[in-house]
Amino acid sequence: MCDILKNPTLIWDDLLRKYSRNNKPLDFNFRLFTKEAIPSVYKKKYTHFIHRYPGKVLRFIPSFIFRFSDLCQEDSVILDPFCGSGTILLESLLCDNGFGKTFGVEINPLGRLISKVKTTPIETNYFEEELKKSLVIINKNSKEINKPDYSALGFWFSEQAIKKLGLLKAKLDLLPSTDVTDFFWLTFSNIIREVSLADPLVPPPVKINPTKYEANSLKQKNSLDLLQRNQNPPVIQLFAQKIEKNKTIVKSLNEKIEHKHVPEVIWNDARNIRIGRLNGKGRLSEKSRQLRNYSVDLILTSPPYLSAQKYIRSQKLELLWLGLLDENEVRRMEREIIGTEHILKKDIAKIEKTKSPSVNNLINWAMKKSPVVACKAYKYFKNMEIIIDEFFRILKSGGHLVFILGNNSLLHESISTYEYIIEVAEFFDFELKLVLKDKIRGRGMFTKRHNSGGLITEEYVVVLQKK
Repeated sequence: MCDILKNPTLIWDDLLRKYSRNNKPLDFNFRLFTKEAIPSVYKKKYTHFIHRYPGKVLRFIPSFIFRFSDLCQEDSVILDPFCGSGTILLESLLCDNGFGKTFGVEINPLGRLISKVKTTPIETNYFEEELKKSLVIINKNSKEINKPDYSALGFWFSEQAIKKLGLLKAKLDLLPSTDVTDFFWLTFSNIIREVSLADPLVPPPVKINPTKYEANSLKQKNSLDLLQRNQNPPVIQLFAQKIEKNKTIVKSLNEKIEHKHVPEVIWNDARNIRIGRLNGKGRLSEKSRQLRNYSVDLILTSPPYLSAQKYIRSQKLELLWLGLLDENEVRRMEREIIGTEHILKKDIAKIEKTKSPSVNNLINWAMKKSPVVACKAYKYFKNMEIIIDEFFRILKSGGHLVFILGNNSLLHESISTYEYIIEVAEFFDFELKLVLKDKIRGRGMFTKRHNSGGLITEEYVVVLQKK
């Protein structure tokens, strides 16, 4: 099977032919396919795991998609409008085909920072020189402490942890804005949860509670040890260890990347896609321009779920310590993200008909049981309408839109989200070409959520083409 990609067209045509026979999702194991057909891709991780991030896209899906000339070619412009921590961006860079340009859009500034560091190869000699210069500043004695203005800081961190993190942050603030400084900030972000009083096994911050584990079990022992250690955590030692580990990971990119267009994160809102410049620490410049009509060949993305996973809340501590958001901005962003669970009474009064009859039926059904849940569904699909309309604007004629979508449940009923999205896309003159289905086998996702969220067990790769 290792020679199977010598003629990718045959694979693609075969999938299209099988799907056209009954128009039902085809079972497809992306991980197994990559392991057997592209073993070199399966083994090499490069910078994929440089920082924890919830709900990451399985890297084998974009690796698979990028190998078909029907979808993208050497000069193609590719966009991931929900790029998260940059999995799809990195795979576009690693693909042997090479592409014209790859752009990402991401609302979470920490996601933008991870994406930038993850996809930026740094010349080894320059990297080592800048590391030395920066470490001289970091290792200087200083009493200045820079800590976030956060009312619950003492709940999540011991007094010693706050002091040590604050001393380190004050030194990092002295560094000039460079690619290497972004590397340092990402390394700093990596240790924040590690030295906190938050349970490392739960993505949204939850206080460590050893009593919830079976008495004398390994989990209880580990949580007790961590709780004790983080009363006075070894911040500098952990930071130094992460630098060494991440340095090796970043250098691995230089082995692979030669004279390729490095992916760029250009904006923060998929509903109105613009091009701005990414500054230090994942911040966007104020100046921007609209992304041109008919300028993109392929959009490949994994949008938020119907009941959004707690992306912002799960990284609240990192966002606050890095100074990317303050306490009020965290709350505001949680309200603004697509798939938000924050619903006001006035929102319910604004529910209107959508462009999809099936979505309207779903909302009407939910309204009889829970107006709040109905409003969540309405806001999600209304946003997806705006987004798909925007995708139609920027895609070239004949260009492809590929969604990676998880299934959901609403009020304890199974919801085939991908079918609703297909109906919305067809309203905007997209033609369905193929649907592949893969089981979720764990990749740092919040698979268990509250009662209305359900259990995410499968995801669907939906391939659409602009007519």
